[in-house]
Amino acid sequence: MNVAPWSSKYGCLFFVYPVVIFLALTTSSAVAQDEVADPGGFVRLVSPDPQQVAIAKKPRIVMALTRPVDQGTLLVMLDGTDITQVLTRTADGFAFKPIQVLEPGLHTLAISATGSEGETLSQEFNFTTRHNERYEKAYSRNQLTVLAQKAFAKSDNLDGQVPDRRVEGNLNTLSQLKDGGLDVNLNADIKFVGQDIPTVAPEKQGVDLIDYLVTAEYLRGNVTTHAEIGDTLVDLSSNTLSSLSRRGAQLSFGGNRAKVGGFSVNSAQTYGYDGEAGIDSDTGSHIHGAYGDLNFLDNRLRMRAIYTHGGEQGDSFGTTATDRHAESHTTGFILTTDFFEGRMVSEMEADFNRFDEDTTDDQTFRSDSAYRLNVQGGIDRYTYGAAYKYFGANYEVVGNQSLEKDRQGVELTGGAGFERHSVSLAFSNYRDNVDTDETRPVVQTQTGMVDYAYTGIERFPITFSYQLERSGSSREPTDTEPVDYAIDSLSSSVSYMVNQWSIMLQGTYALMDDKTVNNADTTSTLISFMPQYFDELLSISPNLSYNRTDDHAADIQTDMVTVALDIQGRLPNDRFRYGLGGTLDFTTTSDDYVDQRTTTYHFNLEYELGRYLRGSIIPAIGLRGESNLVKDRVNDTLTREYVFMVTLSANAVTSF
Repeated sequence: MNVAPWSSKYGCLFFVYPVVIFLALTTSSAVAQDEVADPGGFVRLVSPDPQQVAIAKKPRIVMALTRPVDQGTLLVMLDGTDITQVLTRTADGFAFKPIQVLEPGLHTLAISATGSEGETLSQEFNFTTRHNERYEKAYSRNQLTVLAQKAFAKSDNLDGQVPDRRVEGNLNTLSQLKDGGLDVNLNADIKFVGQDIPTVAPEKQGVDLIDYLVTAEYLRGNVTTHAEIGDTLVDLSSNTLSSLSRRGAQLSFGGNRAKVGGFSVNSAQTYGYDGEAGIDSDTGSHIHGAYGDLNFLDNRLRMRAIYTHGGEQGDSFGTTATDRHAESHTTGFILTTDFFEGRMVSEMEADFNRFDEDTTDDQTFRSDSAYRLNVQGGIDRYTYGAAYKYFGANYEVVGNQSLEKDRQGVELTGGAGFERHSVSLAFSNYRDNVDTDETRPVVQTQTGMVDYAYTGIERFPITFSYQLERSGSSREPTDTEPVDYAIDSLSSSVSYMVNQWSIMLQGTYALMDDKTVNNADTTSTLISFMPQYFDELLSISPNLSYNRTDDHAADIQTDMVTVALDIQGRLPNDRFRYGLGGTLDFTTTSDDYVDQRTTTYHFNLEYELGRYLRGSIIPAIGLRGESNLVKDRVNDTLTREYVFMVTLSANAVTSF
């Protein structure tokens, strides 16, 4: 087993060690408190003192009974959590030492019991804590899971694909420092993998820093300074960078009326630590940008300006499988208004872009633009929306894979919700080839949809949905086949829910009418039956579905029948857990070209060996198995894969 040691490539973790060392040094126990008696109650709070702030992360709570009670009826709640079973009995009462760090601030202790004469007694105390003298909050919470598995039976065709021995450990750490306007957070996931065969990329043998994020925020008056480094999320607008998750850094500064920010991130998606923090001036493999916000009239009028510049080289984990050297410059402007308290909200965006799809060739940047206008709102039970969108033929932004370039059109939506009925409507009309390039046809697509739901019968909701899509082409170049089709889709569902049971019957029918000379019409029918049972100890989820696809031009029907079952449960003592599931798939065609049966199943059994350090460490031993059987009745072949293994796992949670 090749276990890679920590090396200098993990230098960016210098953020972690000062925080952890500081927290360890500043951890303190609760200061001694004077007893506090409540002469009108049945219990008194010995410590902490509700009149003072307790300096402790895990303050010891001591209570003394002032009158006899039925110990079997005692109930103690700390901030809404029942701690009765973990109390330590004392000579005159009980005590409690938290296992995990308590959040700083006000805490509520509620005690109830039955008195010696059968009367109901209840009492409540409040006390306040902070973690240490310097910081209101200073703690680290760490969760470690370890799984070791050994295969004792495995099919030969899985040799080299499934390891005989594997050990995997995952550590999540969350640390925080907070006091006044300062708030610093560290969140990281570290993974260890050791197995007897090579791992499949992007997973690596040894220890790897899967992801991390360090954030620091300082609030002074109405001005907030925010900085973060690590696996960050850049979200500027739908036409520029939208929910871009990459490794890098961000910095912003501002208040309610004005804000500016900037960022630098890797353009490639990374898994694990590669020695880079994502901050680099190289625009060929990084994305940089800045933005500015202005807010007026209590946020009723908002403006944003955006600039991004970046490039990408080849493919990376988690992106589309392309191999290119692209670069883009994008400038965008957004205007948002909300003058009628949500009744009419408008957003207008204009973006201007220069894009080079391959910086290694002789072609240079091409300029283009994108625009969108959204208006939406709601009045009482009614909602509406309208949008216009335009994307130029050459509009592309490095880092935004979801853009649909060379497209323009409109969308309309509406809806209404009543006590027993709800309905929503949608319509869109889009065309491509916005520049009317003579080498390509112009394709126009209209889509309409109606959704209806009825909830007038208790525990018996009913839904209907109808959708029509119509697409046709024009200006087809020579030797280019036209596009002309219509798709009608109708679906419905009926559900029934009672106690622990829920049952759903769902059906969908779709007809594709090819109006060209090919006349390649198809229909598809899908029927699903999905009952489910769920309670605290057992869940059962079967599924039965039937799907038929009919190719009318070839006069071939394809039938697929799937039967699935998933069972998860545990015994009342919560030490034994089990799971069992599997599927049966039957696929046939009317021309007898396909006749296949696929059977898969899996199971897991787990027995908890005990709970140590008051439940903070929980080891368990178990068995797991998987099997896949494929029978091809046309070619008379049988393929079987299986693996069975014994497992040893442990889960540990600690905070300090």
